[in-house]
Amino acid sequence: MDPKLSPTSQNQPNQTIAAIATPLGKGGIGIIKLSGHSSIPIALQIFQGQDAFETHKLYYGCIVDPDSPSSSGPIDEVLLTAMFAPHSYTCEDVVEIQTHCNNFILETILKLVFKLGAVPAQPGEFTRRAFLNGRIDLSQAESVIDLININNQTALRIASQMMRGKIKERISILKQQLTQLSADLNAAIDFPDASFDNDLETINKVEISMTELINNHKKTRHYCQDLKVIIVGKPNVGKSSLFNCLVDEHRAIVTDIPGTTRDIIDKTITLGGFNCQLSDTAGLHQSNDTIENMGIAYTKKLICKSDLILFVLDASRPLSLDDINIYNTIKAFKFIIVVNKSDIATADFKNQIPVDISISALLRQGIEQIKNKIQALFSETELICTDYIAPNLRQANLLESAMQNVKRAKSELEGGCCFDLVAEDISATLRLLGEISGGQVNNEDILDNIFTKFCIGK
Repeated sequence: MDPKLSPTSQNQPNQTIAAIATPLGKGGIGIIKLSGHSSIPIALQIFQGQDAFETHKLYYGCIVDPDSPSSSGPIDEVLLTAMFAPHSYTCEDVVEIQTHCNNFILETILKLVFKLGAVPAQPGEFTRRAFLNGRIDLSQAESVIDLININNQTALRIASQMMRGKIKERISILKQQLTQLSADLNAAIDFPDASFDNDLETINKVEISMTELINNHKKTRHYCQDLKVIIVGKPNVGKSSLFNCLVDEHRAIVTDIPGTTRDIIDKTITLGGFNCQLSDTAGLHQSNDTIENMGIAYTKKLICKSDLILFVLDASRPLSLDDINIYNTIKAFKFIIVVNKSDIATADFKNQIPVDISISALLRQGIEQIKNKIQALFSETELICTDYIAPNLRQANLLESAMQNVKRAKSELEGGCCFDLVAEDISATLRLLGEISGGQVNNEDILDNIFTKFCIGK
């Protein structure tokens, strides 16, 4: 895109924004979108074929430069739709112009629109305006980027439920329950002899509902974001060879010299309908090499953040102390033990360590078995998600923080603590839940962090 067409700073709410809403490249149809009070007047100046628009009707005509309509001729034949406020995506006047999908044509029309007063839209600004104007809440806004990025049926169902406001409904119920509880607690400050059996029941219900949502996030996150799989093992067991086989290309250097891999090598592959970020790591062992030790330290950090570990053993060598130490490090996580070099096997680990798969990376034997095993571990048969309602990472983090407040309030209420302390924890919980739907989000940095992940034009 022409640098002049790129946004440079946050636009004001009264400005009319415009952007190309389709990916750059050549194709059948490209769309330019405008939103704001000047959208209709700008469109009428450049659209030849109509003197006025009715809302939500499709018009055929040509786009021309109003300063020289006859000398330069039409820029392109187009279809144009005007959508009057508040019945549009942004709740503002919106115009969509469908042109032939050619970068030169799209940018020529966009420059024309800017010349007449529109400004370049920021990434995600159309959806941001939809949120700020009350058409959608923040959870629904986030589902838009999820819908753009999904690559499997489960993620589609989750994003669709979010778009329809299912998370919003669940959070609204929690807020209603906690608001009533807050009112009871404030009343109890004046009436300390009141009974709180119902309040404890309410807290229990809230805790159960929050737990379900948090667990749903954990069960479904690999459908909505990359599954992190790392390959670990001591040096020279064939980790890089296995990595190359799984990504089906020569990405990692393979030699007979122990410690060849020092930095982390990543590649994203698709397995069973979800993306898998595969990482080849430095061999785990005792080393005096400073650089190698840096890679080992980073590998240990990755183990804690991974969704799955492929622990590779060497079938041509007996089990070593390094192997045992690695096993003790990873056994608290989800892992698959892969015995490589089965074509030259001399060792038998079955009575020493729980082997899952034997392979030969050199001969590419057993690679599909590993892929099938990974798919089986994260298949939809494990998915128990009520109506596919699952928060994203930001929402899950807020729920976990809110859960700590709820548990503390429950403990305080059961222990007979001062009602002021309990009420304070409930108020803090309500503020956190408000950040999920966006009703209490006034921090521009939070909104910027969410909407800058969108593409320009959405």
